Amino acid sequence: EETRLPESFQPALQWKAQIAHLLHIQPGDSVSYGQEFVAKQPMTVAVMPVGYADGFPRTAHNWQNVLIAGQAAPIIGRICMDQTMVNVTHIVMNSGSLTQGDEIVLIGRQGTAEISVDEIAKRLQTNNYDVVSRILSRTPRIFVKGANSLPLCHTQL
Repeated sequence: EETRLPESFQPALQWKAQIAHLLHIQPGDSVSYGQEFVAKQPMTVAVMPVGYADGFPRTAHNWQNVLIAGQAAPIIGRICMDQTMVNVTHIVMNSGSLTQGDEIVLIGRQGTAEISVDEIAKRLQTNNYDVVSRILSRTPRIFVKGANSLPLCHTQL
């Protein structure tokens, strides 16, 4: 049974990354392990430097998408150890450009779009505690209070 939080509560956790690389692939090109995903048309793919070694589950195809430029971007191919591929073709077509270093939101809000822990838990058929406890210690933690932020070095946090 899930615990419902009061409406006034706001999420205290966000999981973000940055675009590590942008690839332009053609029909027949494949990405990820085992050539599981093969492009049927020209595409722009963002490489997200988060993989199963960071706690992003290999079943993240059930995660479905991340947020880039305030839009949902679908995960494609298998989740790799240190990276995940994301289809950003529609975002590039709508907004004109993306660049290395642009923000990716795995959990949290970007503009008016949001991916909540509860939403991810439902997609992964688990609970919200399981989702957040999967984020492994090599993923940096930053504590934010007001305008100040403090990197946390303790691996148990």
